[in-house]
Amino acid sequence: MLTAGHCVYSHQSGGWATTMVAVPGLDDGCTPFYLAFATFLRTYSAWTENADPGHDWALVTLDRRIGNVTGWMGRQSAASTSGIYTGVLNLAGYPGDKGGDTMWFDSDLGVSANELNHLYLMDTGSGQSGAPVWRFDGASRYIITIHTTGVTSGGVGVANIGTVRPCPERA
Repeated sequence: MLTAGHCVYSHQSGGWATTMVAVPGLDDGCTPFYLAFATFLRTYSAWTENADPGHDWALVTLDRRIGNVTGWMGRQSAASTSGIYTGVLNLAGYPGDKGGDTMWFDSDLGVSANELNHLYLMDTGSGQSGAPVWRFDGASRYIITIHTTGVTSGGVGVANIGTVRPCPERA
């Protein structure tokens, strides 16, 4: 499972998460695909040691292959100048301002990317960290970014940022 580095390692809370449960498709308390428990957490040392936002990305091994039930999304990366980062993109997650227990979806345009981060316009809320940002090529869905934070101007949300890094190095 892909997620944000700060979901598995929190500098403010003193380090590594001790328990993590994945609840795919959670809908107002209903767990249509049951639960999966984390067995191994890993993220970049640049995140754990320096809270570097360009490395706020993690990989979680679960106790079962939940994708066999829910389905799988591919992972795609490209040079930061590629159009995959500025076309129509999608994001789904569990925003805290909507209760945090029902999945919400938005689709909008990507703005730009560099070798570490991606800027996009989809609406998000607190609690959506670790959500996938994906593109649909007409046949398949590909995760290109992991949502990490929002950008505000004058207290108003103007865009969002995610990490585009490849697989994390170690726990």
